[in-house]
Amino acid sequence: MNFLLSEEQKAMQEALARVLADRCDSRSLHAFIDAKGDLDTELWRLLADQGMAGIGVAEAHGGLGLGVVDLALASEMLGRAAAPVPLHGHWLAAHAIGQSTDAAQKARWLPDLASGRKIATIAFAEDGARWTPDAWTLEGGKSLSGVKRFAPCAASADIAVVGLKGGELAVVDLHGEGVRIEALAGIDRTRPMGDLHFDNVACERLAAPADAAEKTFNAGLAIIAADAFGGASRCLDMAVEYAKVREQFGRKIGGFQALRHQLANLANEVEPCRGMYWFGAYAQDSDPAQATHAASLAKAHVGQRYLEAARSALEYHGGIGFTWEYDSHIWLKRAMLDQSWLGNADAHYLRAADHAGW
Repeated sequence: MNFLLSEEQKAMQEALARVLADRCDSRSLHAFIDAKGDLDTELWRLLADQGMAGIGVAEAHGGLGLGVVDLALASEMLGRAAAPVPLHGHWLAAHAIGQSTDAAQKARWLPDLASGRKIATIAFAEDGARWTPDAWTLEGGKSLSGVKRFAPCAASADIAVVGLKGGELAVVDLHGEGVRIEALAGIDRTRPMGDLHFDNVACERLAAPADAAEKTFNAGLAIIAADAFGGASRCLDMAVEYAKVREQFGRKIGGFQALRHQLANLANEVEPCRGMYWFGAYAQDSDPAQATHAASLAKAHVGQRYLEAARSALEYHGGIGFTWEYDSHIWLKRAMLDQSWLGNADAHYLRAADHAGW
C-alpha cells in the first residue's frame, strides 16, 4: 500500500510554494503587517486565478473537486509562508455549502466562491470558548440577532457561514442591513479576525444533513493542523539556517554540541506531525468512523508542537530573534492563533478522548 502523496498533489504543493516564495518574502510580509491590512488583494487574486479558492468546490460549480487532504496540503504551504490570505475561512465556508442538498443553493453561492469573485468566512465561535456545533446557542429562523466571534478576515468577506443552535448552518450576506463587523486587535496580523454583530439580519438556512456542521468543523481542525505543521517546519528550517551562519567565539554556533542536540530534538518533535495531519485530513474523506477523533488529536498535538517549535526557534536566534524587524515573531504569533482558533489543545484532547470511548 502506498501512503505517499500522488504526483498531482506534489505538483500542487510545489506550484503553490513557488508563488508564495515570490509573493510572501520577508519584506512583503512586514509591509503587510505594518500596514495593519485585512487582505493582500493582489496575492488573493493570484491564488484564486490558479484555482486555490475552489480546491474543495465540485467541478460542476467551477472548482477543482478535491478533498480535505488536498485542502490540508495547500494549508501546509500557507503556514510555511505565513501567507496573509483568507483561505482557511473561505475553504470551510465552501465545504459547508457544498454539503447542501439543495442544488439551487449550491449553484447560487459556490461558483463565485470557486472563482474567488466573492470571499467567504465562517462564524462559529461564541463567548465562553464555545466552538463546537453542540455548544452553539445563537438561534435563527429567517433572521439572526446576536454575536459570533473570531471570524477570519471578516472585514474583507462578502458572506459568512454561521453556526446556529442545534448544529445548523446559515449563510449571511455581510454587506446586508443589520450587520456590524468589529475588527479585533489580534496577535496574528497575517490573519486578522473580527466579531460579527447581527441585528435582525436576514439569513439563508443551509439545507444540509444533520452532520454537516460537524464535518465542516472537523475539516477545519485538519486544515489548521496542516497550517501548524507548515509553520513548525519553517521555524525549524530558519533555526538550522541561522545556526549555519551565526558565529560566536570564532565558530559557527551550529558546531556547538548543545545547540545541535536541541535542533535534532526539535526535528524529532516536528517531523512526525506530518503523518498526524495527513491522517487527520484523510479520515475526513475516507474514514468517517475516525474523523472526529483524528481531527481533534491532530489539531491538539500539532498545534502544541508548532507553538513549542516557534518559541524554541526564536530563542535559538538569540537577541535578534526578539526584534520586530526579524521574522521569528511572525510565525510565533501564527502558532498562537493556530493553537487557540477552533478550540485549544486541552479541549481537543478531551474531545478526542470522548470519541475514543475513554
